[in-house]
Amino acid sequence: TWYVNLNFGGDDVTVEGVGGVGDVTLSGDMTGGASSLVYNSRPITASASVEQLTVRNLTLEEGQSSFNGGALSAIEADVTLESVRIWDSFTSGDGGGVFVDGGSLTMINVVVTGNDAIGAGGGVFVEGSLDVWNSNYTDNHADNGGGVAVVGDAQFEGGVLTDNTAGEDGGGVWVQDGDLAAMDMTVEGNSAGDDGGGLYVRYGDLDLRTSAIHSNSAVDDGGGVRVYQGDAWMDRLEVSNNTASSRGGGISVLKTGSVSVH
Repeated sequence: TWYVNLNFGGDDVTVEGVGGVGDVTLSGDMTGGASSLVYNSRPITASASVEQLTVRNLTLEEGQSSFNGGALSAIEADVTLESVRIWDSFTSGDGGGVFVDGGSLTMINVVVTGNDAIGAGGGVFVEGSLDVWNSNYTDNHADNGGGVAVVGDAQFEGGVLTDNTAGEDGGGVWVQDGDLAAMDMTVEGNSAGDDGGGLYVRYGDLDLRTSAIHSNSAVDDGGGVRVYQGDAWMDRLEVSNNTASSRGGGISVLKTGSVSVH
């Protein structure tokens, strides 16, 4: 384990661990816990000059930030995370684990666990676009988007969202001003204090296929899924044991153009 705060510049940067996944750990060493946060100690920060950042075969853990991005922060960069673990990090802003603003984020075989944001995106926050393959988000927390928060378009293929919580909307995933497309996913045991225990889409469309939505809960609407002011396409879903105190224990769609269920 290396206790580091790396700040990178340059056009194209790659940070790669030697050996297998989990052999190398970069830690912010959050010794005093989130309550004692006074400064940034995130493991990786990409400066404004970085256009492409690739992180591979690493564990990023116990980072903290008084602004955004507990473990990793990048501004206006295209970021790729492959075979990375992001654990137990905290921010008083957005993106408890990862924060990407004004660029794109691609996640391949990533595990995001136990991260916390006071703002949006307990595990991950992206303002731009997000593409995810076979990645798991567990036990993350935020005000909106307990697991993942995206302002823009998001695409998921494979992977699991479990036991994430949001104080307001989108226990598992929160997407605003963009479309959410997901297939072959398991969304289970997530919860929201307002709407969308599992998935929440606002001012965008939902395309959800061949996925399982189980045992999620919302205090208000859409225990499993909530779509507000967008179209919804749903194909070959398993939806069970979701609960909401108001409307749509399984799925709630409000002020939408069209709903298609297959």
